[in-house]
Amino acid sequence: MKPVLSILFCLVLIAACGEEKPDIRSQKLNAPSDRQLVFQKAGFKVTVPTSWSKETYRIHEMSASEREEILPGAAHLISLEYQPLGNLSAPKNVLSFIALSEEWRDEIGNEDTPSPVAVLGRNSDYIYLLTLPQANPFPDSLEDFRRFNQLLRGLGSVISTFEILDGAIPPTVEELTGAAFSAQLPAADASMRLITLRCSEDAVASIITEFIGKGEPIKEMGEWNLAENVLSFQPRVADSLPKGAAIKWTVKGEFLIPLEWDRNLYGSMGPPLRQLKRPAAATEERVL
Repeated sequence: MKPVLSILFCLVLIAACGEEKPDIRSQKLNAPSDRQLVFQKAGFKVTVPTSWSKETYRIHEMSASEREEILPGAAHLISLEYQPLGNLSAPKNVLSFIALSEEWRDEIGNEDTPSPVAVLGRNSDYIYLLTLPQANPFPDSLEDFRRFNQLLRGLGSVISTFEILDGAIPPTVEELTGAAFSAQLPAADASMRLITLRCSEDAVASIITEFIGKGEPIKEMGEWNLAENVLSFQPRVADSLPKGAAIKWTVKGEFLIPLEWDRNLYGSMGPPLRQLKRPAAATEERVL
């Protein structure tokens, strides 16, 4: 058994914004040439949003020696980093893409990754992970604080465009049975609304909407279905008849990226969801 917990601890350190890595100001960095970033050797591509200017971020593909020092077991480690104004301090990590080699895939798959770390997908060679920033590392009085936040607001767009170039392994019904996905969304007449999708056995599903600080949660029953990497939720009334159109998402690891939804209910961006961590007992049962 390899030291999986130490690997996960390293992942949390990578996700911590403002933590010092080796001084990369003197290292060769790849300048982004287009909004679509293709990493052939690592086997994936992403697209950065138009709100990200080339002056505010840059790409750092870590060398083998860097990966060995920071995260042993990583076949590829690519960071998108904020470039502070005037180059007065070292670049700050916004998010990192990690390709763990095949020997780690099954063992990592049996562990619940820490919340700053998310699984994006798998193929026959790698498990792809994403580290998310935990905080803005700059004082709110600085222009760097505003510029860093602008990059943070585009993270959802970056995640939604992540694509494994070859041989992506789609999720299975068994993997998603018992899973719950959630997100906080804006609400017109409440401070926030919490949306939770639960995928239970026998295709039974529910969406619970809780308006924070206002009234009781609203529970809508239905059924869920998985076709390749598309997850759908079909609301149903008491007599099992369909109620309105189904909501559909693309499954990208722990993330559900909206494909089809009622814009009157969920607005122009839809309900992007992230998988909740399963209770420890459930994780142990799944491993056994």
